[in-house]
Amino acid sequence: MKIDKNLRIRIIEIAIIVVLSCVLFLACNHRSSDHGNEIEITAGSENVSEVAAYTSEESKETATICVYVCGAVNSPGVVELPEGSRVEDALSLAGGFAPGAREDCINLATVLEDGQMIRFPFEGEDAETIDDYTGEERDGRVNINKASIQELMTIPGVGESRAKAIVEYRETNGAFETPEDLMKVPGIKEGIFAKMKDYVKVK
Repeated sequence: MKIDKNLRIRIIEIAIIVVLSCVLFLACNHRSSDHGNEIEITAGSENVSEVAAYTSEESKETATICVYVCGAVNSPGVVELPEGSRVEDALSLAGGFAPGAREDCINLATVLEDGQMIRFPFEGEDAETIDDYTGEERDGRVNINKASIQELMTIPGVGESRAKAIVEYRETNGAFETPEDLMKVPGIKEGIFAKMKDYVKVK
């Protein structure tokens, strides 16, 4: 059976069109696949970069604590130190021992806690005063029989005038026997004492 010449040419044209269509289809699919992979890789790279940047910033933020250094030091006051610091570090920031300080009664290797008060005693201060501020009792309460006016002012409800009244009362009448004795101080009634009671102690 002979195929008409025109028909043969038509069949060849159709075959060429089909082949070209298949080639174009495969090329488009391959390009789309490569593009998708590229986007995925790029997105992954951005996520990794963000995590690395966040970790780097986080490592720069070192936790700090604040402690109050007073007594026989050259520059008493509140100092800020990295978490895990020791009494020796706080002493250094407070200017070191002042003349007349007792240098053998505070454990300089003690690890500090946030909000702690460290009082370095002077020569001649009795053992009871020293023991109050060695850091062995870190309950945050103020010993109203030994605290200075500045230390008393850290108690809720106590300003400068009230702190002075507490000091004057104990100098005139002797040491407080119980925290409730604070209500004997002029200006401290039951309502004020209720704010103070959880922050004071006697020893």
